[in-house]
Amino acid sequence: MLIIRSFHPEEVTALEKIVRNNPDSATQACAAMELVLAYFDSSSPFVRPTNIGELKSLQAALRAHLELVSEKISRREPGWNDGFLAQLASTKLEWLEKFGIGGEPPVLSGETVSGESVSTGKFAGKLCLVHFWNSHDLAGFRDIKALAQQHSMNVQLIGIVNGSKELAAAGMRYHGISWPVLWDQHQGWVYRDHTMTVDPEGLEWGDLKVADLKRYGPFLIDESGKMIASGLSYKDLSSFIDEQVAINN
Repeated sequence: MLIIRSFHPEEVTALEKIVRNNPDSATQACAAMELVLAYFDSSSPFVRPTNIGELKSLQAALRAHLELVSEKISRREPGWNDGFLAQLASTKLEWLEKFGIGGEPPVLSGETVSGESVSTGKFAGKLCLVHFWNSHDLAGFRDIKALAQQHSMNVQLIGIVNGSKELAAAGMRYHGISWPVLWDQHQGWVYRDHTMTVDPEGLEWGDLKVADLKRYGPFLIDESGKMIASGLSYKDLSSFIDEQVAINN
């Protein structure tokens, strides 16, 4: 029924039209599930949201798609009594509950590049930004440093870097990065037991690999521990942080 594959923008537009034009039908549910797969696929064509309104709308649509599919499965309608689909829909709904807007992400903990232990739990009561970059990504260093300089009094940053620990340490010294940076030692996708899988040695956030989460970041967590933004560019994120600070003050 469903084919997991790469998606193109034209396909996504067509699927969205099918969902709108075929209410309460198996066709609508199939298209909805395809859209969910497009969002969570590693080669997804979805454009990064430019503001929190777009992000909320996108995630609300994903949640509605998943609830539609879950309803079909619970009714055991013809073609929808598939255990794989049930598990997939449940897993993605759980993802939104933890990492979607308004979700409560689990505590992130690990060892920093300098060998210290750090967790997001240590910064409860603060705005906390979890960001990602590769040790060789100098542009990434500059972007996050610019944001940190502007918001250092209002936001606690926690970085996650993969690649060479030595390169990461050198880059941090060169750019004067002093906030905690966790090292994710994963080597990307590896061949294990006759299949390609995310490196099992990689850093985990809850029960998910950071390697699977980074494409949806950076993640902004509020003082109460709820997710309030993800996937925005650093420029858009900076504007959103300004808005949050103004509200809280």
